[in-house]
Amino acid sequence: MAGTSKFWKGVLYGAIAGGAVTLLDKQTRQSVTESCRKAGTNISYMMKHPDEVTEQVKDVTGKIKSTIQNVTEEFNYVTSKIEEIREMAPQVAEIVKETKDAFILPDKTPSEPSGNVIEYPNGKANERTNGRVLDHQMETESLYGKRNLQ
Repeated sequence: MAGTSKFWKGVLYGAIAGGAVTLLDKQTRQSVTESCRKAGTNISYMMKHPDEVTEQVKDVTGKIKSTIQNVTEEFNYVTSKIEEIREMAPQVAEIVKETKDAFILPDKTPSEPSGNVIEYPNGKANERTNGRVLDHQMETESLYGKRNLQ
């Protein structure tokens, strides 16, 4: 314990010596003197007008509380939106899957003759290729231009 006491005494003496050395500079002395005068003026004003200082502290405290409340409300709002998105993700995935399934023909369809040609009740024929559906009418239109093919 005695070693610690000597350490802090040394730090204190070093700080005092360092401060004294820096005060040898005229500009530093003037700056320190001016800072001390301002601090003294502020302290004497606070002692003469404690009600005003108390009111300022209350105002600042109120502003801080209001800011914290606003930040908390915004945080709760963002958190609730994130939770909604998390809850919606499986539903969105299901909708995407259903939409995908609606555009891709299933393996077994109404009347499937031989091969990859599938005929539907409306008379259209579709060809299934690598999981994609190519509508013969659309394919013909893209090759020969749009014509009345029916």
